[in-house]
Amino acid sequence: LDRSSAASDVYKRQVLYGNSLGGGAALRYGALRPERVLALLLLSPAGAHGSDDELADLVKSFELGSSKDAANFMARLFDRPRWYHRFAGNELRRRFASQPLREFFSRVGKDDLLDPATVTGLPMPVLLLWGKAERLLPDSHRRWFARHLPAHADLVEPPNFAHSAYIEHPDEVADLALGFLAGHGIVAAAQSRDGDTTMKKIAFFNWKGGVANTTLGGALCLKAEA
Repeated sequence: LDRSSAASDVYKRQVLYGNSLGGGAALRYGALRPERVLALLLLSPAGAHGSDDELADLVKSFELGSSKDAANFMARLFDRPRWYHRFAGNELRRRFASQPLREFFSRVGKDDLLDPATVTGLPMPVLLLWGKAERLLPDSHRRWFARHLPAHADLVEPPNFAHSAYIEHPDEVADLALGFLAGHGIVAAAQSRDGDTTMKKIAFFNWKGGVANTTLGGALCLKAEA
C-alpha cells in the first residue's frame, strides 16, 4: 500500500477490507499508517491471542496430508457445503504443500500475534464481522478482539457467517460493510445500496487470485481519497 500510494501520488487514504491473514495485515497497517486509513473492515481476522494448544491446532489444520484433510478444512471455511469444495480442496492441498507455505506455517508463533495495545489504539472506524458459524478460528479469538479493539469499534456476529463469508454471502457482507461506511460518512447512503456488486467483485478477485489466496486472506482497498 505504501508503494502503491507513492507510485500513484493520488490516493493517500484508503478503506481497507481484510479477511483471515489479510485482516491481520490490515490491522497492522492501520496501526502503522493510521493517517492513510479511513476505516478498517475486518472479517474473521487472524492475529488474536489464544492458548498454546489453540495456536498449535490452528497451524496443524493447514497440514492437508490427504483428500479427507482437505475436505475437512473446506468444511471449516464455509457455512454450508458447496459443489466446488471438492475441487478447491484438492487445489488447496497442492498449494499448501508448496515450500514457501510450509516454511511460513513452520515459523508461526506467539511473536507473530497482534499486540493488544496496538489494536486498542486504532483511531479509525473499525467494523469487525465475526460469524456464529466461524469454525476455523476459535471463539477465544473473537473474545480477544472484543476485549482489545477500541471502544468505538463495531462487532457484528451474523448467524450464517463462517470464515469465508465474503465468498458465500457477498451481498450480506456488502450491506454490512457499506452501511457501516455510510454511517461514518465515508460513502453516501445511496452507495451503500449497491454493495452487492462491490463485494461480488471482491470475491471474484480473490477467487481468480487463487484458492490459497482466498483461504489465507486478502486485504483490499475498497475506497480511496486524494
